[in-house]
Amino acid sequence: MNEETPKPKRRWLRIGLAVVGVVVLVIACLPTIVANTPLRNTLVNRAIDDPRLQASVGSASFGWTSSASLNQMRVVRDDDRMLVTIDRVQVERSLLGLLLALPDIGGIEIEQPRLEFTLREGSQELPLDDLADAVKDRDPPESTFVAAVRKAGIVVSTIDADEPVVDVDDVTLTLRLRQSESGRELVIDPAVVLDHQSLTPELCDRGLHLVAPVLADAASVEGEVSVEIEEFLLPVEQTESAEADDRMRITGSVALHHVRSNLRNPILVEITKLVAGLLNKPPPETIRVLENSRVHFHVGKEGVYHEGMAFVLPDISEELEIRTSGLVGVDRQLDLKIEVALPSQMTVGIPVLEKLTQRPLTLVVHGTLDAPIVGFAKGQDILDELAGRLNGEDQTLEEPKPIGNSVIELVGGLTEKKDDGVKKIDVESTAKDVINIIRSAREAKKRNKNKNK
Repeated sequence: MNEETPKPKRRWLRIGLAVVGVVVLVIACLPTIVANTPLRNTLVNRAIDDPRLQASVGSASFGWTSSASLNQMRVVRDDDRMLVTIDRVQVERSLLGLLLALPDIGGIEIEQPRLEFTLREGSQELPLDDLADAVKDRDPPESTFVAAVRKAGIVVSTIDADEPVVDVDDVTLTLRLRQSESGRELVIDPAVVLDHQSLTPELCDRGLHLVAPVLADAASVEGEVSVEIEEFLLPVEQTESAEADDRMRITGSVALHHVRSNLRNPILVEITKLVAGLLNKPPPETIRVLENSRVHFHVGKEGVYHEGMAFVLPDISEELEIRTSGLVGVDRQLDLKIEVALPSQMTVGIPVLEKLTQRPLTLVVHGTLDAPIVGFAKGQDILDELAGRLNGEDQTLEEPKPIGNSVIELVGGLTEKKDDGVKKIDVESTAKDVINIIRSAREAKKRNKNKNK
């Protein structure tokens, strides 16, 4: 009796060991099971956690002691406005290594990712804003990583256009999601994002307009553009004592190669009307960006600040150089400064223009890209004084003084040339003409006031 008692215990022990063995075997084989069945798609979709996005993975390979990889990954939005394809995602650490090192994921290699976006008709926004809004209320993961992105591409298209707005490929980047005292931040190492990308009117009006506003709304444009990121730091989260806007640093430069454009841009129309009128020339039809012109930019909370955009009006003079700098808001609001350097050889013997060529003529631009307000900057000697008197002394200094046709016609008349050379100027009669114009403007203003009473 005593010898038979241990047999049931041994049987239960064997069963227990068998169950443990099965559990251990399942756990050991679980990565392989997931990697080689549709469970891999379920796992990826659970990680994305957005019903508007559907992900699929062609094949996968990962284990407890080997590095993980996802191959032929595809993420599509339910309205077909976004498609992401990735040739391969390789995580350097094994699953066991990831579990032991969390929240630091370590190194990730992303091979040939391609992002394709389709814009709605009349819209310039990528189909990402609503996706970002959906994750705002979620508790963000604490993960950090370093990702090497190789041969990336991005295509932005519109429904009503045959050619894409942006078509970029072969971009290599290093991304770092790191932890700092102020919170996590995304850093991109210095890199060339575009390298001699062909310009199109769509690219100029959707992206490049932020750093080169005079190229916006171009009916035709030729040339190439290169974009380099010099510094990129974007806060992902911040502590209560840190402000995200203060921490954000995005700077870079844009190089323009062999660029010519027509003059449909509203800012250019106003500038060239002034310049052509002052020099008594017919309005030009094109601009030429100075060869290898480099525009430096940085991103702020209001928009994008730029400096160094330089171009000439070849139809008037290759020496007539115009430079722009200032802010273009994400809402297309403008706060720009335009400097026009009139060529001295075109003003010889014309006192009015000789005065102007002593320093660049400075203009300011407010309003929007679609409806700019171009005017004289404060302190523009002759033209500033005339514009102020013709438009009224009560005009606020914060707003640009509009370029009146009276001023342009007045100075243009003084620079009128005859067949045998520059028109001779009678200083006394010129002064009388100026006074008469000012008096006429004041009298007209008084009459308008009396009518309104």
